[in-house]
Amino acid sequence: MLVLPGTTFDAVNFGESKGDIGNLVLRPVRNMAIGAIPVINCAFQNCYAGAALRLISACTYVLVENCFFTGNGKATPTAGFECDNIYLGSCIGVKVVNNVMLSCTDTGTACDNGTFIQISNNFIDAGVASQCVALAPSASGSTNYVTVTDNIFYDSATASATIGVNVSDFAS
Repeated sequence: MLVLPGTTFDAVNFGESKGDIGNLVLRPVRNMAIGAIPVINCAFQNCYAGAALRLISACTYVLVENCFFTGNGKATPTAGFECDNIYLGSCIGVKVVNNVMLSCTDTGTACDNGTFIQISNNFIDAGVASQCVALAPSASGSTNYVTVTDNIFYDSATASATIGVNVSDFAS
């Protein structure tokens, strides 16, 4: 699905980060969409179970810009699910720029097996989250060419790390 600028997602459940692909907001559409996919001026609030915005399975050339993320993972109707603000899995050419990400229950922006990823000019409040940004490979690949620059990382609670790079996952 293509997201129109200014869309608000309130208390939605797009499923667990590594769960059923049928729950995804965005997934590859082969030759049905032309050019970059914009997610601009959107709000993601009170989302639960996995990630407020999930880009997975070879999503290419996605722009996430001027979006507002808040309260994600806190409105969980069933306990036990943590929630990233943004989850990137096996994506290529994604730009996450000029966003405000307030406290969530997992990671501000998590990237598994991504290539040419830019995370810039964001305000990310870790809050109760484990990390502001987390980079890790998946079992089938690695995370390459990631730029994390000019962000403001804030810890309104006590996060375990500002940027986490899962080094043990990179050793093979």
